[in-house]
Amino acid sequence: MELTQQMINGLLQGSLYSLLAIGFTLIFGVLSTLNLAHGEVFMASGFIALILMTKFHIPLYVSFPLSIVLAGTLGLLVEAVSFRPMKREFHFAPLVSTIAFGIVISESVINLIGSDAKPFNAQFNLPNIELGNLLISSPQLILLSTSILSMVLLSSIMQHTSIGRSMRALAENEVAAKLLGVNIRAVIVFTFLLASSLAGIAGLLYAIRFEAVSPFIGATVGIKGLAVMIIGGLGNVYGAMIGGLLMGILEVLVIALPFGMAEYVDAVVWGALVVILLFRPSGLMGSRVQTERV
Repeated sequence: MELTQQMINGLLQGSLYSLLAIGFTLIFGVLSTLNLAHGEVFMASGFIALILMTKFHIPLYVSFPLSIVLAGTLGLLVEAVSFRPMKREFHFAPLVSTIAFGIVISESVINLIGSDAKPFNAQFNLPNIELGNLLISSPQLILLSTSILSMVLLSSIMQHTSIGRSMRALAENEVAAKLLGVNIRAVIVFTFLLASSLAGIAGLLYAIRFEAVSPFIGATVGIKGLAVMIIGGLGNVYGAMIGGLLMGILEVLVIALPFGMAEYVDAVVWGALVVILLFRPSGLMGSRVQTERV
């Protein structure tokens, strides 16, 4: 039963990584470059919700969706500043620009709120689920259900909507997508909105799970989201989902196992990344993005 409890905790942690990695994957799939300000968008959403609830006394059920919308808007700002003005053939220009933009976000949060972690108290009037010795608290239930719902909704958008098909077409071949009448600019803007909204959801769920927000989680958790994307396979959304869940389970098991390895959890996780890439350089589910873009 203890192992089952730890597996559930691992799935909860992994679902956060999955949501974050999906955002990286969507943008990489469409533009073949990374948005390294993505982790800071994830971090900012928790602080936005905290400010709305504590400074403006906006109820939780209003502040949460508003924070997701503002996180999506922040992603649009990243696209407008760090990607749109850059020429597509200079792949490193937006990469460096997003690093700078991420620093601007984190430094702004530090100057406005401070560098210390802030408590995040979100009260949910929902019962806990107890099955023998197995306990799923109401925050955990909300975290897991929201993560699953977000992934199902994303899958439905990608498979059953015209914008989702346009995103997949652009990821495969930009010239062919243009010939088919795909509005490239609209797809890119929607991709950033969707990816950043998912980061916003992940940031809120992180704050709920750990009952705290810090201006430094964008770097620490964001880099793990990037690793999850690589583990799952560059440009593969489903690989990002699976990779995140596996990383979460691995983290929790390393901490829970009675071998005194809790302090080495990051080393084990990153070591697993190295091993996977040695045997599967393209990731667990390969790559659905062409290496050469026309």
